[in-house]
Amino acid sequence: MPQEKNPFDMSELMKLMDPQRYMDQMNEFMKQFKIPHMDMSALMEVQKKNVEAMMAANRAMMESSEALMKRQTEMLSQAMNEATEMTRAMGEAKQDDLPARQVEMVGKVYDRMSGHTRETFESMRLAQEAAMQRLDQRFRELLQELKDMSAGKDQAKE
Repeated sequence: MPQEKNPFDMSELMKLMDPQRYMDQMNEFMKQFKIPHMDMSALMEVQKKNVEAMMAANRAMMESSEALMKRQTEMLSQAMNEATEMTRAMGEAKQDDLPARQVEMVGKVYDRMSGHTRETFESMRLAQEAAMQRLDQRFRELLQELKDMSAGKDQAKE
């Protein structure tokens, strides 16, 4: 049976986000504008850094999403194993102990799921925070680069 292509293949998705591809398109677009006293190659280099920063942040988010999906799969597997074990233990319990065991089981399941939810949210928060730090750093660099360009540094002589 032939193997079907995974529509969520991260490596294929990352190929679509090639910064050089975007830069080539941007270069073609910007050639039509002749802004006086502006070094277009320097401006394009700035834009290239912006695209690369976005790509790095997206790549980091994709990688953390993939790790999160793997962890959630592990959590589900653990939960299923625990449910199987609890069900087996319930079958062996005396009728008089059954209500107390059911309440205990519900408490254990809630505690486990609550812990998994916290772990998932914390993992997502850390990944988003790391991506935003990258973007924030690039934005601050961009401001300085634009300030330097407007002050006459790195401008083309005409």
